[in-house]
Amino acid sequence: MATSPRRAMVAVRSLYGTIIPAEEQKEAADASYALGAACVLTSGYIDECGADPALVFGLARRAGQNGTASGDKSAIFTLALPGILYVGNLATSATAGVTAQTDVGTAYGIAKETSDNTWYVDSGDTSNTRVMVWNLFLQDGEVLGDTRGRVFFTFDPTYCQGIKI
Repeated sequence: MATSPRRAMVAVRSLYGTIIPAEEQKEAADASYALGAACVLTSGYIDECGADPALVFGLARRAGQNGTASGDKSAIFTLALPGILYVGNLATSATAGVTAQTDVGTAYGIAKETSDNTWYVDSGDTSNTRVMVWNLFLQDGEVLGDTRGRVFFTFDPTYCQGIKI
């Protein structure tokens, strides 16, 4: 078994055969999130979600640009929608986490690793669930049982801000 590198959460395909929807919106002031960050639309501007987000508008397709005022810069992101399949690392807040077949079909929370601001599927959080694991990502040399392995997941429609606007 190996330890997978931390990678940004990204959309990989639509479950309906359609394109993966991307959007551009104005950023909130001082938006300095990382690639793959969970973002929310607040007062008309995109910013990074907080812990256990009540809503997720999308995943950042580039890092926040840290504009001095709201609207100075634009954010590009993939919309968080239930029909899109995403890939992200599986970890826990206490340890790196290990992938297991029992993760498939399980709902988990999402969280941010503070050392590098990378968002991940939090297998240690089964109370504040935001995503459901569809399958293990066993590509690029990754195998079952890898530490911080990657998984395919979808967002729970309850937390997809784009379908509530």
